[in-house]
Amino acid sequence: AVVSTQSTGRCAMMRALCLLLILLSPVSGSCPDGTQSDGAGGCKDCPADYVRGADWGDVDCFYCGDGFTTHDGVTCIPEACGPGEHLPDPDLTECEPCPIGQYTKESNAYFCQACPEGMTTASTGSSSEDDCIPDDGSAVVTCEAGQELSGTSCVDCPENSYGLDGKTCTSCPDGSTSPSGSTSADDCVEPTPEPCAEGEGRGTDGVCSTCPANTY
Repeated sequence: AVVSTQSTGRCAMMRALCLLLILLSPVSGSCPDGTQSDGAGGCKDCPADYVRGADWGDVDCFYCGDGFTTHDGVTCIPEACGPGEHLPDPDLTECEPCPIGQYTKESNAYFCQACPEGMTTASTGSSSEDDCIPDDGSAVVTCEAGQELSGTSCVDCPENSYGLDGKTCTSCPDGSTSPSGSTSADDCVEPTPEPCAEGEGRGTDGVCSTCPANTY
């Protein structure tokens, strides 16, 4: 059979065109953050709660997992953060309240917004700019239980103390201890004593002594 030069040329052009289309069609590896290949030469956004970075290679978006979401399509964060809370470090697993002088009305926020200049908030965890008040020293800062006021900021009660009303911390009774941020006298407990050495027992006075003969 004789194949014309014209037919051969058309076939070559078609092959070249197909190859060009393949080379120009993006794969997920060439799509920007928060997107993946749509399989038709373009990129599409990751589904809700899925993430993908542009430098992750030719992969599709990954599911963050139950209880997690994303704001930027790249980083998964707990979805438990509500207004007035933020997650300042993606490695954290618990949300933190916005500090005094800041607020956020968004859920699952990475950071809180600062109040306008000359304004502050009366407590941590503010969720609206309406919570910002003049910072003229007249604001009454309210701390949470387990905290006390230090200057204009709330700080956790130190170890071996507790705070009921968010105003002052009370020391635990003598001989008892508590972790920082304790909110009740019930958090004050007697420390677990060090075990006695082998061959010793603890008396009613709490002191270790050698076991008597014929005992162990």
